Amino acid sequence: MKLVLGLGESYWQNIIPTSDNRVLRLIREAMKVGKSVQGHAAGAADKKLAAYAAAGAVSCHEAVSAEDVLSRLEMGYCVMLREGYIRKDLESLRPLIGRIDLGRCALCTDGVGPDLLLSRGYFTDVVQKAVAMGIKPIEAIRMATLNPATHFGLDHLIGGIAPGRFADCIILPRPDTMAPDLVISEGRVIAERGKTLVSLPRVPYPDRLRKTMRVPPVSLSSSPCLFPPARRRGG
Repeated sequence: MKLVLGLGESYWQNIIPTSDNRVLRLIREAMKVGKSVQGHAAGAADKKLAAYAAAGAVSCHEAVSAEDVLSRLEMGYCVMLREGYIRKDLESLRPLIGRIDLGRCALCTDGVGPDLLLSRGYFTDVVQKAVAMGIKPIEAIRMATLNPATHFGLDHLIGGIAPGRFADCIILPRPDTMAPDLVISEGRVIAERGKTLVSLPRVPYPDRLRKTMRVPPVSLSSSPCLFPPARRRGG
């Protein structure tokens, strides 16, 4: 249980219209042991959005318009503004810049493909776009650091530079330029001007996390063909 941070992607349509007891039980179990329930409220609004929040969801990364952002903030959600490989929804915040408190807004990618990782890196471009849209640099940085740390209950460890917290920080060349000159982790300089200075350790995952698929062996003879051969036309 210590390795479990919470329940993610608990899609609202598996709960509200169909009353999927299995998902509801997972939500209740997660809340019972103090774990967070991250949401997926694509298309939900009004009473359905409220019912989803009442069920336990505390965030949504599916806001695709300014109206979606406001409705989720009004319901108490943390709005995770997505700018990633498939969907790019950060622009939905543009009409609200300077008009709302961004304390319950966070930046996310919802997934990044290998080509973007190689060409743009991870997440720097998202924070940079937020600044380019007119969000104050300090607010954009908070949306990538302190706001998500607070949302996940980790702000006593990360999200700020203070005694007792991890000494993870970056040194920027200018306040409006998000590509760091230095990257510091646990008090050590680990990267400088885009070059890694330390070796990356491998994470030892327990065997029980590697053996979670329990299905019979799959073969061509035992499985239906997903792509049946085309019918031969008569001559």
